Amino acid sequence: MATMKDVAKLAGVSHGTVSNIINGAKGVSLDKVKRVEKAMKELAYEPNAIARSLKLSKSMQIDVILPNVVAAAMAQMYTNLSALFAEKGYVTNLHITNEDSELETRLLNMALMHNVDGVMLSTCQPQNTELFNRLRQSGLKIVFLQREPDDEKCHYVGLDAREQAKSTVSQLLKAGYEDIGILLSPIQYTLEQQTFNGYVEAHRSYGLTVQQHLCAVSSYDREGLLKEALRLVASARPPQVILVICSQAMESILKACEVLHIPKEARPLVVANMPTSWTLTSREGVIYVPHPYIELVETAFQMMLDYIDKGPKFSGRTVFLKVKPEHLKELDPKPEIKVTEPRRKLRVLLTIDRARYAMETLKSDFEKKTGFELEIDAKAYPKMYWAIRDEWYKDNYDVFDVDIPWLAELAQKKVVENLDRYIARDPDYYDDMLPNIFEKYSVRQDSVYAIPFTFCTQLLFYRKDCFADIRMQRMFYEQYKKELQPPHTWEEFNMVAQFFTRKFNPDSPTEFGTTLGSRMSSGGVCEYLPRLWAFGGDVHDGARFTLDSEEAVCALENYKESFHYASAESCDNWWGEQAVEFRSGKAAMITLFTDNMFTVTEWSKSKVNGKIGFGFMPGKVSVDGGWALAVNASSRQKDAAFEFIKWATDREISVLSTILGGFVPRRTAVENLEVANVYPWLHRTAEASEFGRMRELPLREDGTCLSEQMFEDILGKAVYDTVTGQADARTALTDATDRLNRLLLTEDELKKAE
Repeated sequence: MATMKDVAKLAGVSHGTVSNIINGAKGVSLDKVKRVEKAMKELAYEPNAIARSLKLSKSMQIDVILPNVVAAAMAQMYTNLSALFAEKGYVTNLHITNEDSELETRLLNMALMHNVDGVMLSTCQPQNTELFNRLRQSGLKIVFLQREPDDEKCHYVGLDAREQAKSTVSQLLKAGYEDIGILLSPIQYTLEQQTFNGYVEAHRSYGLTVQQHLCAVSSYDREGLLKEALRLVASARPPQVILVICSQAMESILKACEVLHIPKEARPLVVANMPTSWTLTSREGVIYVPHPYIELVETAFQMMLDYIDKGPKFSGRTVFLKVKPEHLKELDPKPEIKVTEPRRKLRVLLTIDRARYAMETLKSDFEKKTGFELEIDAKAYPKMYWAIRDEWYKDNYDVFDVDIPWLAELAQKKVVENLDRYIARDPDYYDDMLPNIFEKYSVRQDSVYAIPFTFCTQLLFYRKDCFADIRMQRMFYEQYKKELQPPHTWEEFNMVAQFFTRKFNPDSPTEFGTTLGSRMSSGGVCEYLPRLWAFGGDVHDGARFTLDSEEAVCALENYKESFHYASAESCDNWWGEQAVEFRSGKAAMITLFTDNMFTVTEWSKSKVNGKIGFGFMPGKVSVDGGWALAVNASSRQKDAAFEFIKWATDREISVLSTILGGFVPRRTAVENLEVANVYPWLHRTAEASEFGRMRELPLREDGTCLSEQMFEDILGKAVYDTVTGQADARTALTDATDRLNRLLLTEDELKKAE
C-alpha cells in the first residue's frame, strides 16, 4: 500500500508539501501540485488509505442521505431503514441534501473520512460516475435507493413502475378521460422516467399523441411543484385527471385548485402513486395507487448487510422491484361544466414575462371576485414602449404595464392616471412594500401614477463548484497571488473571467468566463451603466449629459475587454440568450437581472441547478429594474382598472405571483420561506435594490421629459459600436454625448447652436 512518503519521493517534494496539497493549502506552486497529483495517480494513493488499514472494527454507523423527508416516500424510507438497522445495533445518521449536488458530494466525502460502515443514498447527481467510482475504490460502501446512477458497478434498489403507469393511464383512457396530465419532479431520475415512459406508451397504444401542455416537470420542492400545478389547472384546456408519484405533487394540485377557486365538480381527478401506508386516508378527488416502498427498503437493507459482510468481494447488483398494476375503482364520467359569461371586460396590456404568466394563471381568482372577464394582451419587451405609444389617448386598454424609466414621460403627457385619490382611500394598503420601492416605482411630480408590480435588480451569479474547486483555487493563487473568490470590482471581474476562459486557461472547467449580451440597446446600456457608476462616472450632472468623461471611457473599455472572455455570439446576445449559455454550463459567471434567472433554475433545462452562487454586482451598484401597473387615463372604467391593480399586488396574490416568477416587491413575498426555497437570491435582490440606481434623465430646457427610449437607442449604439470594434470608446461616447445634449435644447436654442 502506497504511503505519503512514497508519493513525496516520486514527486521529488517534501512530505510536508504532499500533506499541504492533500489538505488544500493554496500557497503551493502549480508545478509541485501537478507533480504530486501525477505521483498519487501512478501509485494509486488514497489519502485515507492508512487510516482505513488501521481500522480494527465496524463503526456501527450508517449514513442515510436523502434529498428531503417532506415527501412521503422519502420519510417512509428513512423511518423503516432506521428501524431495521437499529435491530442490528446500527445507528443511522440522517442527512438532507435539498437536491444540492455540491452538498451531497461533501456529505459523501465526510462519510468516507468518518469511516461509516455504509451509506444509503438517494442521489441528486446520478450522472457523477467519477465521484462514485472514486468513493467505491476508496472503500466507501454505497447502496443507491430509487434513483439509479449511471455507474454500472453500483449497488442499487429501485422500483420499476413503467407497467403500472401504463396500466393506470390505459384504464383512464378506456374510461373516457381524454385530457390526462402528468406532474413529475426531475425527469432525470429513474422512477420519474419510468412513469413518464409508461404514460407515453399508454397513449401510443390508443393511437394518441401526448399533448405537451398536459406534461409538467418541476423541481422536487413544494413551491416548484405548486408553480407547475397552477399552470396545469389554469390552462385554457385543463386536464381532466393528473397523474403524480409524490405527496408534494398531490398536495400542490389540491392547493392550486383551492387558490384558483375551481369548484369541486370542475377539479381534475388526481391519481397518486404513493407508498403503501395504513396512515393514508381517503381524500376527495384522489385515487391512490400503492407503491411498495417497504419492500424496497427491506431489499436495500439486506443488500447493505451483505455488502458490509463481504466487502470488496460483493460485486455490483441492480434490483428493480416490479410494481404490480392496480385495478382502479370505478371511474365516474366527468360532468359538463356550464360556463357563465362575465358581465364586463377589463383589458390589460402586459409585457411578456413571468409576471404576465402569473396573472394569466391566477386571473380566475380576480374574475370570481369581481365578475369581470379579464383580457390580457402581451408584447415583447422591445415592442412594449411603442405599443403604449400607439395607445396614447385611446381607451383600448384599461391598464398598462410600465417600465420604470418610462413613467415620468407618461405622467407628464397625462397618458396614465393620477392615482392619489385611490391611494387616499386606503393609505395603509402598501405599507409592507420594500424600502424606497414605492417612491422609486410610483411617484412622479409629487403624485402617484403607478403601483409597483414586479421588481428586480442585477446580481452576480456564479458557479459555486468552479470557485470551490481546490485545483482551480491553487492555480489562481499561483497565477495572481490572490484568493479565488467572486469578484468585488470590475477589474477583478475581468481577471476572474479570463482565468475561467479555456482559450486563456486550458484547465478551466468552463469554456468561457462570463456571458454578455449587447444586441438590444437595453442590454448594452444596462450592462454598461453599473460599470460607469462603479468607475465614478455618471450619465449626467443634472443639466447636461456627461458620458464623454474619462471615467465613462474607462468603464466602456472595461466592458469591451469582458467580451474577450465570452462567446463569439455575445455581441448579438440579449438576456435570454445569456441565461441559456449560463444554464448550459458554458460560463463561470453571469451578471443579470434577477427576473431573467427563472429559466436558469428549471430542472428540465438547466445543467447548473444546485451549483449557483450569487452576490452583489462588482462595485456594489446595479441598475434598478422592474415594472409598475398604471391606469390608462383614457379608460372608461378607471375604478375597475384600479381594482385589478389592487388585486394584482395584494399580499396573498403577491406570494403566489412571486412563486410563479412575478417578484412582487412586498415583504410578505420576499420574507416568505417557501418563496425563498424557490428563489434563494430573492432576499439578496431586496438588499441590492437599496444600492440600485434609477435610469433618470435630465429635463429638456423647456421642462419636458426626454424619452428613455431615445436615450437607450443613442447610448446603446455607442456601446455596441465599441464592443464590436466599429468605433473606439472615446469617439463613440463623445458622439453620443453630443447627440443627447442636442436633444435637450429647444428649437430656438438648437438654431443658435447651429
